[in-house]
Amino acid sequence: MVHIRSLFFDGPLAEVESQVSRATKEIGVGEVIWSITNKCNLLCKHCYVGAHSKSDIGELSDRETIELIHKIGQAGIPLLFITGGEPLLRQNLFDILSIANYYGMRTVLSTNAVLINRENAKRLKLLGVDYVALSIYGRKEFHDEYVKVPGTFEKIVKNIKVLQEEDIGLCIKTTVNSEIFPNLSFILNFAKNVGARLIYPCDMITSGRATKLIGQRVLNTDWYQFAEILLQEVIADEQGLEFDIGAHPSVAFYIAERLREMGYDVEKAFQRLSELNACHVGKGIMAINAKGDVIPCNFIQNYTVGNIRDISIKEAIHQLQKIGAQKVKGYCGSCKFVDLCRGCRAKALLEYNDILEQDPSCLLKNPSKAKSCHC
Repeated sequence: MVHIRSLFFDGPLAEVESQVSRATKEIGVGEVIWSITNKCNLLCKHCYVGAHSKSDIGELSDRETIELIHKIGQAGIPLLFITGGEPLLRQNLFDILSIANYYGMRTVLSTNAVLINRENAKRLKLLGVDYVALSIYGRKEFHDEYVKVPGTFEKIVKNIKVLQEEDIGLCIKTTVNSEIFPNLSFILNFAKNVGARLIYPCDMITSGRATKLIGQRVLNTDWYQFAEILLQEVIADEQGLEFDIGAHPSVAFYIAERLREMGYDVEKAFQRLSELNACHVGKGIMAINAKGDVIPCNFIQNYTVGNIRDISIKEAIHQLQKIGAQKVKGYCGSCKFVDLCRGCRAKALLEYNDILEQDPSCLLKNPSKAKSCHC
């Protein structure tokens, strides 16, 4: 969670970051990302968990999910990000949300929005869901082809209106790869037009179905171009649309360096990053997959520190902190921002089979990096 606008200009999510920071200091984790099911009604090309309609084998039972949400709430973790698969396919989703609301957690629901309707939107609002995060990959024809289900885009547009009418915050997500990159301007304008509060462009992580898309990784030269667009957006309107960059922590430092060149004071941002870190692996985040495995982040599905059936929340946090306490390697380890960034640990693991290796996509250390990165 690196909110670019709030990081540099006290944007709309600065309060959330402060809550997460306090919890991280006090208990070791400020945010839980929980994939409550791998089952999904779409077949997105890039899906890093390989979700499909029958992929719920071995998942936590309803009883186990209820026990888990109580444990998360009792631990005092303030932010819960529920994802999947498609979480609306989990029959007891609203029971989970009700308990999260009881403990006062801020909750974000990541959904493809196809199953949103008036009834469940009202329930989401009632149960305190802060944001609904939904994915857009391009215009109607492109989006439908990308998710492999015709009619999806029109359903999303229709259901966004329902969410708007129920006064639920919107986050527009997308994946950044060579297929989708030409659509980023459209996606940015789409987010503005529907009144989204947040846009989340996430660099593609090639696990799951995306292992077939290694050749579609985006050049760093393109990321520089997109970072410049974000920079101008932030400068033009300090209280506008928030940006959260996924799986590319060096973007925040590239923007910081550019702002410094332009005469802005970025020391406050560095202070916030010293509390949060741009990559949260072992530094304030706990991810739990649908089978109950505790993983360092949601993009690292096959690297577990234990299963929640067997270890306590306290022990899970301790094991994650052990990862965060280890020194990272390569140019990440020698970088002046190492204590603030640490690089993307998911990409390091995928590229080098070592979670502590250097980030192969770093914008500061690899300015000419091409598509040879295999993450």
